[in-house]
Amino acid sequence: MQRYRGVIRYINLEGGAWMLECEGQRYALSGLSPQYQQDGLRVEIEGEVVPSFSFLMAGPTLKIANITTVAE
Repeated sequence: MQRYRGVIRYINLEGGAWMLECEGQRYALSGLSPQYQQDGLRVEIEGEVVPSFSFLMAGPTLKIANITTVAE
């Protein structure tokens, strides 16, 4: 598993989706708990990129194993 640090963003497209923006890349988030569904929240995620198909086509899917908030 890898670690990703970035900002959670809500994309209002095709019903909406939660994304992680980090290091110039965007990831669609899989398994994001409601408590972390906050646009602009800074987090560190432990997880893995998994093959998937999405109507968003905004980036690969990141399956969350662990998530924590981080200070700015």
